[in-house]
Amino acid sequence: MFFEEFDLLFSWECLEHFVNPKKALLSINRILKPGGYPYHSYNPFFALDVGYCLCTLDILWGRAVLSAEGFLKYTREFQLNKLTLSTSFYLKCLNRMTIVDLEKFAKKTKLETMLLIPSPNPEYLKILDLQTLKRVKELLPSIDILELISPWITIVHKKNLDRFIVIIYEFFVYIIFNSLK
Repeated sequence: MFFEEFDLLFSWECLEHFVNPKKALLSINRILKPGGYPYHSYNPFFALDVGYCLCTLDILWGRAVLSAEGFLKYTREFQLNKLTLSTSFYLKCLNRMTIVDLEKFAKKTKLETMLLIPSPNPEYLKILDLQTLKRVKELLPSIDILELISPWITIVHKKNLDRFIVIIYEFFVYIIFNSLK
């Protein structure tokens, strides 16, 4: 088991698959050295064209406008041929974490956001209507419109230095510096 071993951690298309994002971020924090950086590039679960083919519906932003129960009901009624696989993938392999949720988990695990870069597709903004946005906001009040129109989001955190360690470090630097005079 690693403990404060790495300066950098890279992940692609992983954040949306952590069943317990807070636990995953705690593990990331544990393996990073103080001041280390985790870099994540991921597909928001709610984006229009991400590759969750087992959870693709015939409804624009279907994964965002339907609750879990609504998704399962829709699949039972209209996609019975992939019900078992879709249900399993939807319930066990994807989380519904918004950027706000991610930020809350990061703060709780002492990761500071240094950079957040959505990659919006302007064409999606043209087809996103107010009714859809309203339905999404009812289910997910913290969602940002960028999560609906961005196929990719990149986020870089920094592991906060423990303040006690910083004080001790500064104290030793002071002692060493003054001993050189």
